[in-house]
Order: sequence, then C-alpha cells, then structure tokens
Amino acid sequence: MSLPQKLLVDTDVWIDYFLERNPEKHEMAMRFVTAATTAGAALYTSSATMPDLFFLLCQETKRCLRERGKVVDEGMAAAVRESAWSSMRSIMELSMVVPVGRNEALRAMTYRDLHDDFGDDLILAAAARVDADFVVTNDTVLMRHAPVACLCPADMLAFLRARAQAFDDEK
Repeated sequence: MSLPQKLLVDTDVWIDYFLERNPEKHEMAMRFVTAATTAGAALYTSSATMPDLFFLLCQETKRCLRERGKVVDEGMAAAVRESAWSSMRSIMELSMVVPVGRNEALRAMTYRDLHDDFGDDLILAAAARVDADFVVTNDTVLMRHAPVACLCPADMLAFLRARAQAFDDEK
C-alpha cells in the first residue's frame, strides 16, 4: 500500500487555512495541511480558484478588521493585499496549481446536471485532470453531488492517520 494521495484542496479550505474567521475550521485546516504534507500527499489547487482566493482573502480580512473597529484606509488596504499575495505564494509552495483551460471548462459543463455550480464543477474538472483521489472541501452540497470522493478536512485528517497506522502495521 502506498501512502501518498492526490488531494485537490477546495477554495473554502484554503480560506479557512489563512483566516481565523471560524477558529475551529481554521485549526482543522491547519492540521489537515500539516498532516497531508507530512504524509507525503500531493496537494493540488485549481488555477480557477486563485483569483477568487485572492479576492476573498482581501475582502474577508478587511471585513474582520472593520468588525474589530479598525479603519481600513489606503495603507491598511495595501497591507491586506500584501498579506493576500503572501498567501498565494504559500499556496504555490504547499500545492501544485492545476491549470484550468478549455478542456476543463468543457468537462465542467458535463457536470451541470449533477451539480449546477460552474465554479464547483471547475474544481471537479481540475480534480479529474490530475486524477485526484479526493477533493477536500467543507462544501456539503458539493460533497453530495461530486463524482469524485470528497472529504472535509477533519475526515481527511482521520483518513490520513488511519492510512499511516495501517502502513505502520504492515511493516
């Protein structure tokens, strides 16, 4: 049994990884990424999600700052953008970016009857392109409709631990 897995990480998991808007999800995303990289799993990210991630990281960070009574002036906005750029660099260090082009867009369209969300369907097409073993997501609707196995970070973490234990027991 080989331990490495191909895991396509969905946008929401990366957002939870970088932002502490929900402390439990943030902690679980951090633990999942650490465990996956330690186990030698290959993490993938769809190129189609990168602009969305950048935008959402900026928007969510500014929203959180405003909720805490901070003024988001031009200087603060520049700092937020720099933080988002840093997050993009981290994603590219932690995962391989799957190019999404015409073929993936066409494949995504074939998933419409299964899951009528073009953005999610592009994620599924990216997973198909790299023959991912799992999509790691917190999107319960996507989990129900995906033609590939999907697990939330907590379940993926448990799966990785169980595989590691089984691998150790075989030795």
